[in-house]
Amino acid sequence: MPVEVYPIVAVSVLAVGGATWYLTRLARSPDVIWDKKNNPTPWNNVEPGTQYKLWNITGDFDKKYKRDRL
Repeated sequence: MPVEVYPIVAVSVLAVGGATWYLTRLARSPDVIWDKKNNPTPWNNVEPGTQYKLWNITGDFDKKYKRDRL
């Protein structure tokens, strides 16, 4: 492989990896419904003081949101 191709491959791999990570993160957010029968409103299970956003400016949350299953 020529040396000129290395930056293109590196940027492509980084872009695909970042997009995969972000789509996985979006799929596990509390406002996405995967199972309407057992849990029609998953956003009601988020307790106060739980961080579920990507970036927090103040940093005053007690814990991070973790979805147990899709």
